[in-house]
Amino acid sequence: MEKKYELVREIVKVIEGHTLYRIRAVKDFNTTIKVVRKGDLGGFVESEKNLSHDGCCWIFDDACAIEDSTVKDDAIIRENAIVSMGASVYGSAFIKGYAKVDGGAKVFDHATMTDHSSIHNNGKLFESAIASENSFICGNAKVHGFATLIGSANISGNANIRASSDTTIESVIRDNAIIDSPIEFLNLPSKTKICGNALIRSIKDVAFVGGFGSDRIVSTFFRCSDGEIRVSSGYFFGTIKEFRDEINSMEKGINKIDYLAIVDLMEIHFKMNKGNE
Repeated sequence: MEKKYELVREIVKVIEGHTLYRIRAVKDFNTTIKVVRKGDLGGFVESEKNLSHDGCCWIFDDACAIEDSTVKDDAIIRENAIVSMGASVYGSAFIKGYAKVDGGAKVFDHATMTDHSSIHNNGKLFESAIASENSFICGNAKVHGFATLIGSANISGNANIRASSDTTIESVIRDNAIIDSPIEFLNLPSKTKICGNALIRSIKDVAFVGGFGSDRIVSTFFRCSDGEIRVSSGYFFGTIKEFRDEINSMEKGINKIDYLAIVDLMEIHFKMNKGNE
């Protein structure tokens, strides 16, 4: 194996007790973003196990790969991104900004991470998915296709999100929820919460209502794998029937009237739109 870089022992950085060394190219080679010339300095690694000598992978700027993490194939990490704790970045993945990949997390294919986005545990970001801003992936969650995470999107548990067209997500999606949108354009409003055994395969399987109640929360109605329509609204999570019962227990007032009208509308909506059934 021909080496493409060496460790510069004179330039070190210490992160959480780990001593990292600046890398320096020992030959010219192409990466997916620009040519690296012999003598060019790159980012930091703890050892040569962190960055493969094969392929066009490279660490630029002050980005770091530490502990048992690996960067290989044609993957790029740059700016101040950190890959650590056994995480893997490979394929043509691109990590930049202050993005963090750790635990057993994997970022691969043409996936991109930017800003302060992070992925942990056994999370996976792949295909052409994008994690940006303060988005967060953890647990066994998978984000793929053309899904784009923005804002403070929080994807956790066994959630599985796939989209074959641009899908912008700024929501909390957790538990065993599945979002699989192969055809239609699906954008989830900010503060949407989808959880439980949600099964969303098209825009017909989910609806959002906001601007009601004293706290103006977003109420999310969605179809589940058992055929039930469930509701996530503030601290409430349950079936649409349970939501109606909850509203009926409220004191009389404008909020009660509004919410009962919303439930009526949502029941009609889901009866007319069979979705994944």
